[in-house]
Amino acid sequence: MNNTPVEPVRLTPDNPLVSVVIRTKDRPKRLAEAVRSVREQTHRPLEVIVVNDGGWPLPEEALKEQAGDVELILIQLEQNQGRSIAANTGLQAATGRYLCFLDDDDRFLPDHIELLSSCLEHIEHRVCYSDAELCWQVYNVETGEFDIVNRQVFGSRDFNLAELLCGNYIPLNTLLFDRQVLLQVGGFDPQFDIYEDWDLLLRVGSLYPFYHLPRVTAQYNQWSKDHQNFYNHFSQTGQAPLLHITGYDRLIEKNRHLFSADAARHLLSVINRLRAIEAELAQRDAVPAESPLTRLTAQLEQTLATIGPSFATLEGRLADLDACQRDALVSATSKLNEGVSDLDGLRSQVAHLCMEFENASGKIDTSQAELQKTATLLVQTQNLLEDYRKEIARTTELNRLISERDSELRTLRQTIARNEAEITALHKERNEANATISALDEKVAHAETEKASLHQIIAQTEARLASVYGSTSWRIAAPLRAVSVAVRWLLRNTRRAFLLMWWLCTGQYARATNHAFPHLWRHVPPRLKMIIPPRLAGSVKRRLHLADITAPRPLENQPDNSHPDTTAEAHVTLDVPERHYVDLSSEPVAHTPIKAIAFYLPQFHTIPENDKWWGEGFTEWTNTRKGKPLFDGHHQPRVPLHLGYYNLENIEVYAQQVQLARKAGLYGFCFYFYWFGGKTLLEKPLLNMLANPQIDQPFCLCWANENWTRRWDGLDDDILIAQHHSEEDAIAFLRYINTYFRDDRYIKIDGKPLLLVYRPSIIPDITHIQEVWRKHATELGWPGIYLVSAQTFGQKDPRDFHFDAAVQFPPQHAAPCAAFHSETPNLADDFEGCVFDYHNVATQFCDSPEVDYKLFRSVTLAWDNSARRGKRATILRNFSLTSYAQWLLTACKATLADHNLTENERLVFINCMERMGRGHLSGAGHQIWLWIPGSHKKGAECILGWKTQAIRNRSKL
Repeated sequence: MNNTPVEPVRLTPDNPLVSVVIRTKDRPKRLAEAVRSVREQTHRPLEVIVVNDGGWPLPEEALKEQAGDVELILIQLEQNQGRSIAANTGLQAATGRYLCFLDDDDRFLPDHIELLSSCLEHIEHRVCYSDAELCWQVYNVETGEFDIVNRQVFGSRDFNLAELLCGNYIPLNTLLFDRQVLLQVGGFDPQFDIYEDWDLLLRVGSLYPFYHLPRVTAQYNQWSKDHQNFYNHFSQTGQAPLLHITGYDRLIEKNRHLFSADAARHLLSVINRLRAIEAELAQRDAVPAESPLTRLTAQLEQTLATIGPSFATLEGRLADLDACQRDALVSATSKLNEGVSDLDGLRSQVAHLCMEFENASGKIDTSQAELQKTATLLVQTQNLLEDYRKEIARTTELNRLISERDSELRTLRQTIARNEAEITALHKERNEANATISALDEKVAHAETEKASLHQIIAQTEARLASVYGSTSWRIAAPLRAVSVAVRWLLRNTRRAFLLMWWLCTGQYARATNHAFPHLWRHVPPRLKMIIPPRLAGSVKRRLHLADITAPRPLENQPDNSHPDTTAEAHVTLDVPERHYVDLSSEPVAHTPIKAIAFYLPQFHTIPENDKWWGEGFTEWTNTRKGKPLFDGHHQPRVPLHLGYYNLENIEVYAQQVQLARKAGLYGFCFYFYWFGGKTLLEKPLLNMLANPQIDQPFCLCWANENWTRRWDGLDDDILIAQHHSEEDAIAFLRYINTYFRDDRYIKIDGKPLLLVYRPSIIPDITHIQEVWRKHATELGWPGIYLVSAQTFGQKDPRDFHFDAAVQFPPQHAAPCAAFHSETPNLADDFEGCVFDYHNVATQFCDSPEVDYKLFRSVTLAWDNSARRGKRATILRNFSLTSYAQWLLTACKATLADHNLTENERLVFINCMERMGRGHLSGAGHQIWLWIPGSHKKGAECILGWKTQAIRNRSKL
């Protein structure tokens, strides 16, 4: 054991106070070592209570010096009160939340209390224990110290009350209790001065199951020479030997009520092991091994048989030897005689050994008699166990019947409760109906009163009119009334004619038509709009000079028009130039109350998973290069313009994208985030962005919570990596993205982080999951979380998921459109996808009815996913900036007019940024950017400008 002092552990308010009670009597050296083992604990705070049970007075100051920074309380008992009373005295003096016991001859390993207290803090158990190393120590006369002669892990088994009834395999110094549990059971029983710890464990274990930590954290010492017999018994039975039969009988008698079917079965297994030991001993007695006495007798007889012929040979040779040789032989003979006398001594020792062997045989007979008695007792015990088993079976059947009755009673109580609730609700409804009827009766009575009054007024008026019509003056004035009517008609129509001529001649007619036509056009049914050819509709709009947006002036040799004069009442045409370059040297566009957020697809860099699934070096650029035209005028493949085939692992690429977005007036990005049960994919651009806070661009996340498949459409065919939706996964996901929430650039609404979920409908029990998210967001320090569902795959109303808002995701969720195949020139014969008119789709989204929930409007570019889907693609053709600008303008106006949205919720999403995999993207093909330079003087309209760049050779530009 390491007795070197350890550095004091810093006290923290989170750690509970643990009390250690040490019982001691006249073993100061052992006590000092026990106190030092407490001081070396890594857990703080601690307090140690030393109870001196009537021993010699102990030096308190020396003990406190041994305890170091641990608070030590010394209690001196004048007389020896016994082990139980000493332990209860320490229990009453303890103040810690948890409590453990340590005898003065045992030790704690340094991490003992820290491990056990951590278990109790994080599990529902109120008692836990670890394993102990059983050390047998024998006094060494030469060194004057105790030497450890045997080590073994003691009783490393999980808690089982039945097994504990048959034998105590849990040392007291391995346990950590909730102090209230010990106070509840009354501590140790004073009638026990031996097995008092076993009795305590039985009483506590019957109320609270113990938690077992399979790790050695304590040292349990034994001081006896008979350690080998102890270990033999322990290895054969699995229990420590019973040293006091009387104390054991008293213990079993007290806790007889705890015996159950499990205890009986375990006791029967112990009896079977004892029977096996008895049979092995009987077999050994039936065929006794050759004793040492027998072997010694055989050796002596063999020696005599060898010496006898030697004597005969010597007598024959004595007769033939000379006189000079006879003396030597006589000397040798004397030596042989001495050897014979030694053999006689050995014979006497053999006789003594035979006597001792007889005595041992007598003892063996006595032991056999005792074994016979033990066997009789075992048979009686087995009979008792059979009786117990039958009684337990009857008790089990009674318990089953009681459980069935309790279940029926619970069902009846629940039915009664439901009926009472329904009756209460019916009473409430009846009272409300009675109140409503009373109110209606009052209103009916009041109406009847008013009706009678009106009838009276009408009768009076009719009487007056009858008197007037019957008077002479009325008849005389009849010709004058006819002349006055004709004169008024002539004057009124003449005035109207002059007003109509003035209205047509002064331009008021054209202005009124310009103002009225857009509102009337919005109410034209979509099916009727589809009948009108786009060219005819565009011609009518141009002839009427409809003013909805301000077209940008040409960038070359034109003054900056990013801040138009808000006082002007000029009306300009919707026609927007379709081809000009983006001026990257212009100043960033100022933001308006409408915040434009572009979706951002982070798939333009390699990852090991894509290399494995699609081939080495795969990115979205791979799909882009594979695009092929499917009809005349189909722009495929798309080629990037400003940034080329960039790699998003390079932070400089993101910085340039942010620069382009600012110049186009984008407020922020919405990154697609890929989380699959703890594994993230394509996260490198986000991590680079977090590592570079100087790139000040707002952002948020959209969790693409679908499976990854080879069909690119989220269906569960040929799954590459699957989602594992669960409550644990939802909590882990929220805690993971909290790193992004804490970034100052993350978009928040009223302090709540904004999180989009692509398909909440596929998350099991999503209404519960959103509650879990909101609860954990509060625990993480946020006022909540702002959840938005994408309107995809038929899901619309966010209230179905208890989300805060929804976001449109065009072209998904548009009303059914008539396919445009017949008007698509030279469309591939084996084309299996759909071609739609962009203007029709935009019109459908613009004419969508108002909703009574929070909705973020979205727009999209010329959707084309043929680079991914090939001849099964969905394509929006006939894209024009005029239709696109009208769509975005309508979305901004609807956002400003939406009373469901607060000022912080005026967001418009653009499904264009990085849409490479579907054929349109920033920096490729038709280069399209949005900026919002100002607002109308009334603050009700946004003025939007658009720029586009078609890819052309320099010779054609």
